[in-house]
Amino acid sequence: MGYWKFFRNLLAIAVPVLAALITFLNFDARSAQHHHAGARFSALKRRLGLAIARRGTESTSPEITRATLEEACKEWNSLTESTPALYQKDWKKFVARSERELGQNNLSSAMTRPA
Repeated sequence: MGYWKFFRNLLAIAVPVLAALITFLNFDARSAQHHHAGARFSALKRRLGLAIARRGTESTSPEITRATLEEACKEWNSLTESTPALYQKDWKKFVARSERELGQNNLSSAMTRPA
């Protein structure tokens, strides 16, 4: 019977401590920030895909393509400054998945981890 009382008391202390820790770490807001950043990067990816598709047409001049790429670079820089940082293990997973999808073995050397 003594073990149950000890376990109950331990649980009575651990539950509020863990609840406070979860509140302090703010996982919901961090998840929303990552989701929002992912959506913005996806929109940028689609815009660059359109620029690549239009590049071959006669109506698109090199100046327009260059301006589009410069604008995309500025937006990319703005996004990387405003997005939440990734943990090292998550960054390694991202690089490994990207290498599998793109079929490149040297992607990790070309990509630097965001600060």
